[in-house]
Amino acid sequence: MTPNYTIKGVPFYSVETVTGNKWENTKFISEDIFQKESKRVILQKGDILMTRIGDIGTAKLIDWDVRASFYVSLALFKNKSCMSFKFLIHYIGYHAFQHELYKNTIHVAFPKKINLSEINKCHIVSPPLNEQERIAEILSTWDDAIIKQEQLITQKELFKKGIMQQIFSQKIRFKDENGNNYPTWQSKKLGELDIFISDGNYGELYPKSHDMKNSGVPFIRANNIKNLCLVWDNMKFIDNDLHLILTSGHLKTDDILITTRGEIGMLARVTEEFNGSNINAQICLLRVPECLNSRFLLQFLSSSYGKIQFKSLQTGSALKQLPKSSLENIKVNFPAIPEEQTKIANVLTNIDDEINKQIEILKQLKLQKQALMQKLLTGKMGLTI
Repeated sequence: MTPNYTIKGVPFYSVETVTGNKWENTKFISEDIFQKESKRVILQKGDILMTRIGDIGTAKLIDWDVRASFYVSLALFKNKSCMSFKFLIHYIGYHAFQHELYKNTIHVAFPKKINLSEINKCHIVSPPLNEQERIAEILSTWDDAIIKQEQLITQKELFKKGIMQQIFSQKIRFKDENGNNYPTWQSKKLGELDIFISDGNYGELYPKSHDMKNSGVPFIRANNIKNLCLVWDNMKFIDNDLHLILTSGHLKTDDILITTRGEIGMLARVTEEFNGSNINAQICLLRVPECLNSRFLLQFLSSSYGKIQFKSLQTGSALKQLPKSSLENIKVNFPAIPEEQTKIANVLTNIDDEINKQIEILKQLKLQKQALMQKLLTGKMGLTI
């Protein structure tokens, strides 16, 4: 049963607390309710909380002095002297244990969940205690590197956000090759510019799941758009016959893609490697005229000036949508001279390239940790204790 929350009081942890790793920004319950909850179970330093409803298998070691309670959507692991919980927190994230959680999850429930009794059925391979502690120490070194890399990426993203605000508010202006100011910026709606905006209807009927192939023409979906780029991860393909039917969806280099259903406003620019691909109904394309630099427009739409308009113009409640008519009303502020557009695009694209480079380093660190876990948690790598 969900308790009555209070403005302040005793922290009350939930799935969102664990998945967001936001332990200070939580809901609160009264002291009376906390005392009743404490008769059922007491959360202590050294315990582990793991999500079991909706998101399943995200865990956090409580390594601080805690006075809090938690919702039933979390499972509590109480510490015992026979096991290092610093080891256990790593083991919970290990793919073998996650697979066991998946097998014991009730997938037909909404939201999906795993019962406490089913969690108890999941197996843990545990070496001697001193070896557990050594393994935890090694894996924690990788965790520290991953956290530092995540912090570095956050810093660079905040830096870019600040630069974008300065540029698009025109507090920072570029000069021409003679050191002179460029002309005043223009402001127009997308519908007032010579921009082709697709309506997305061609994606309604095709392709079906049985149309997908292991190779052929790339068929781009929303999850192929990340960090203003198109990525090959989880890419689907269609054969050339279906590709020819979907003529409205053929992409050209420098087209801009924008998600217009579900998660609104994810953006990417089409590069040469995706030239001629198709897109599904969740995505609309903008074919940019010569008066606009496509990389500039991409950056403007991804700024706060674009995001605010996406939010204000979207329709629907259960399923958010940004129809073509709304896209046409998005106002764009842009330099009248293409040279200034290019200079702005170059500065912001270079920052993006650096961020993506750091994201790739983070990805590699996580892969290295997974490979190390495979060796350490299966006994393939022996340790000298």
